Amino acid sequence: YDTALTAEEVKTLYDMGRCDEGHHVVNFSKTRVGIGLGDGEAPQGALDVRGDIFLNGFNLIQPRTSIVREDLSVLLDASDRNSFPHFGNTIYDTSGRGRNASARGNISWVNDGQASYFKLPGVNGDYIEQISGSSHRMKDFLMVFQLDTVAASQWHYFISYDTSSDKSLRNYQGGTGNGTTSTADWAQTTTTFYLNGVATTGNLTLSAGTWYVLSGSAANTLFTGTDRQYFFGTGFQQGNRNLTGKIAFVALYDRALSSTEQLQNYRAVSERFGV
Repeated sequence: YDTALTAEEVKTLYDMGRCDEGHHVVNFSKTRVGIGLGDGEAPQGALDVRGDIFLNGFNLIQPRTSIVREDLSVLLDASDRNSFPHFGNTIYDTSGRGRNASARGNISWVNDGQASYFKLPGVNGDYIEQISGSSHRMKDFLMVFQLDTVAASQWHYFISYDTSSDKSLRNYQGGTGNGTTSTADWAQTTTTFYLNGVATTGNLTLSAGTWYVLSGSAANTLFTGTDRQYFFGTGFQQGNRNLTGKIAFVALYDRALSSTEQLQNYRAVSERFGV
């Protein structure tokens, strides 16, 4: 081919069955340096991949996300075909803990390469919910998201442990409180948030139409002291409080991360979203 194939095109080739058990469909688009292909032949040079490699229809190297793996309890990534296979409603947890999720209601998936995302309409019934694996404590997180709108009296709920408790990481009229003293908030006492790689112990101000990489330890024992199952994009449906926006990447941890680890996580995903 004289152009790089898309993920869907490569999968189509594989699904056509145009190969037998001894051969693989591999797309070497955007690569430099040839490799030896004969049986038993040593490679003639290192393969420097500037794109994707698909083996039997599965992406082997995209995305390369070197986030902190120690004590990682959940990892959902809209750009990783191992996490979301481009069809259905199940989002697979690639942390190895088996805490898979379902995209409920009218959530849609938008293919944008390594910046793919789930679009949440912001109405009751549209959220991401854990459907398998054990309950766990939510002590730290990493989320890549975008708000579609920021309006007067508008709530956005990011992380909760059910649809009705009104206990969550949330945003109101563009502001996310820190050290609110409210048991309803992720940061009941003051925590250190990391917003696009910048540490702050203050409140957060978010705008519509901007990708954010946000992380920070929970400072509320309702999250850190009790095993829970996760809900993303909801938390208080009685008040129609959901998320109107996009979620591209979520990681949860069962311990608080260090400042060095927080910045490692930011650097691991920021380039994919231009932040």
